[in-house]
Amino acid sequence: MFQRSTSGSRPRLALVAALVTIATTMAWATTPPAQIAVSPSRFDLHIGSRPTTESIELVNLGRDPVTIQVSTANWDLNETSQIRILEPDEQSLDQWLVINPLRFTIPAGETQVVRFSIRPRVEPAPGEHRAMIYFNQQLPETTDGLLYIKFRLGVAIYGQVGEATRIGRLDGITVSERESPIVARFDITSMGSAHVRMTGHYAVYPADAFSELDRRALLSSLEDEDKERPDFVLAAGPLPSLPVLGETRREVRLRIRNELPPGRYVLDVLGELSGENIDMTVPFMIDDPALIAESDGE
Repeated sequence: MFQRSTSGSRPRLALVAALVTIATTMAWATTPPAQIAVSPSRFDLHIGSRPTTESIELVNLGRDPVTIQVSTANWDLNETSQIRILEPDEQSLDQWLVINPLRFTIPAGETQVVRFSIRPRVEPAPGEHRAMIYFNQQLPETTDGLLYIKFRLGVAIYGQVGEATRIGRLDGITVSERESPIVARFDITSMGSAHVRMTGHYAVYPADAFSELDRRALLSSLEDEDKERPDFVLAAGPLPSLPVLGETRREVRLRIRNELPPGRYVLDVLGELSGENIDMTVPFMIDDPALIAESDGE
């Protein structure tokens, strides 16, 4: 049977932006790009001896019908944590998926449910198997000489054969001090059979304000999106949840802000990685650009 992990619970619907553009002339279409919401955005499943059906819900938030073609792919992540499409083989999860329907049209404001099941064609090898279910918008056969925008949306499927071991280690956090935008880099090693990902929140403060605040209470309050942040919180939000696949080491990046005035700051992080607490503060300094230019010219 399949079991949905706690991390695979159905999240809120996610609005999908246009990913691919196709142009016939330099004029915009008279209708806006399609807007599709999907739930859930990923699945963590246990693959056993009996297949069980799961479902994905798509909602057309636009004002025009949208036609979608479904496809699948085998994948992993490259050195920069970008999806890399791989050739399928008999042990790749995309070859075991049975999906219905494969092509459909969603009227404006309506919902479409797509069901899938995993039916291995061979004895599955122990470990984590991955597939991507892609929803590809189909454009009309005639474009009337207009520029159209279409999307391709991927829902990640993780299938575990045998016991999943998630062992992650955060080896360090660094903050770019002379770059724009300002980026935090999380050095993560995954040592188990299944992927790991961070959860939690971060905040950035001026160093002089950080010393006197209740950081744990403040970071915990960030889970309430409707709660107003104090003025001294210069940036805040959830930690990046990009997966780090088993037996790999990756740098997960978090864009903090485009820029900050010269001064001393603190990146404050409170979260979790594969059951281990993350509780770190990273001081950093933004130099005056004029002083940087002067020192580089010496």
